[in-house]
Order: sequence, then structure tokens, then C-alpha cells
Amino acid sequence: MVPTVLTTASVARAVATADAIADAEMDLALVISPFSATPSTMRSDLTLATFTGSAPKVVPISTTDAVIYSTANGQWGIRMIEPAGGFTFVCSEAPAFPETVYGYALLNSSDDVLFSGLLPTPIEVNSVGNFVELSGVLGYLPIIPLSPLLPSS
Repeated sequence: MVPTVLTTASVARAVATADAIADAEMDLALVISPFSATPSTMRSDLTLATFTGSAPKVVPISTTDAVIYSTANGQWGIRMIEPAGGFTFVCSEAPAFPETVYGYALLNSSDDVLFSGLLPTPIEVNSVGNFVELSGVLGYLPIIPLSPLLPSS
């Protein structure tokens, strides 16, 4: 996943009080428009999936050490918890039209894009039972551009 400029700025403000990130509401959403996952990806760049079963899923944030410093790589990051088996979006009602899922985006409660990523291969959802499974997309999300700006302790 690629952090957006909004994320790096938010983390810079939140490092002193990690609770700000830990208490934030974040949702993982499927994206059905072709896009590039860049630091400047905005919500207006994305079209979210609409098939029944594609509603964004709440992403749990670690309640301790939400913003962490990795001594292994010298970078700051956000620790996110992925449910066992990852996130699964199952089509439960025949869609009005096929939707091709190109990637995903992590959105905050203001619908801003915090992170985005592309699937290795787009997945078409065109009938009941089709699903998109996102596994291994979360965990420790490095804030690479921000690292030199923050102290290491």
C-alpha cells in the first residue's frame, strides 16, 4: 500500500499522541475504477464497488502502539490488525452489471484516502458467490517519506 500525503501529515501530527490514530475509524473499500496507487491518490480518483456485499469493512487499529518506530528499518509506521483470513467481500445478490475490482483503499471517517493499493490481477464480480479476498494488505504500514522528519525514540 502507498500512503497518501494526507496520511504522512496526519501521522506527523499524531505521533505525540498515538491515541489519535488508535481511536480513528478506518474502512477498507474495494475500488472498481482503474487507478494508480500514489501518495497523491484522492477519493475523487476512485469509484468504489457497489455490488451487494462490497460495503467497506471496518479496520481495527492496534489499541497499543498504534504509531510505532521500527528499529529494524528505521521507519515510522501504523500497526493495523487484519482479521484471521483477511477481509472477504462476497457478492450475495446478482449485480445489475459486472464490476471489475482493481484495488482497495483505506478511508478515514471523512472519506479521505489514507492508503491505497492495487490487486496483482483485477477480479471480476458478475454473479452471486463471486468474492474478493484481501489478505496480507495490512499490518505494519510504513510511513517512508515521514521517517527522516521524526525522532527515533
